[in-house]
Amino acid sequence: MSTRPQPESGIGAQSPTCEALLIALGELVHQHGARNVSLRSVARHTGVSHSAPGHCFGDMEGMLAEFARRGFQELQARLEGASATTDTAGDQLNAFVEAYIGFAKSHPSQFDIMFRAGLDKSRHPALSTAAERTRETLGAPALALSSSPGSTADPATIALGFWALAHGLASLAIDGQLEALFDSPDISKLTTSVLNTTTTATQTSPSRDYPGSSD
Repeated sequence: MSTRPQPESGIGAQSPTCEALLIALGELVHQHGARNVSLRSVARHTGVSHSAPGHCFGDMEGMLAEFARRGFQELQARLEGASATTDTAGDQLNAFVEAYIGFAKSHPSQFDIMFRAGLDKSRHPALSTAAERTRETLGAPALALSSSPGSTADPATIALGFWALAHGLASLAIDGQLEALFDSPDISKLTTSVLNTTTTATQTSPSRDYPGSSD
């Protein structure tokens, strides 16, 4: 029975070679897509031996998982920075969406790996922890809004809705679709407008049961 290769003890993802491999991975994913990148191609692009990626990350999934983990770590830092400049839950949501879009536009390859690579986070505890922390941070202001007077919506549904909004706008931004819809879109004004509309509808509309919802 084969076992998943493990990183060689003492090398780790902090060595200069491993750091260079992660940079090369990002460049290759941006150029060719994650499905067309291999450990050998990353090693060749970096100028190191073909065995180096295995020493650092074990296998291709291990390398992608570390790349994704760092992406969530960077996104978390941006969200925390955005939160520090706001006073209300509404302002925090707007700042979070802007930070989310800003990260996606500046790190499109990493964003792609974080959410579209099909990584099994249960096999990578550090990645799972980083992703969960980011989800909790994103959901906090939405949960606060859902408890405001007049709101009858389910808190978890509200949190999911705002995450979907942030992720959808970010995906449209990195795919160039916002520019196709708007002439030189102002991300800040656009997110404010969309969030205001969504928040108003959320706080004034009665809750409904949707297919697949629990009783």
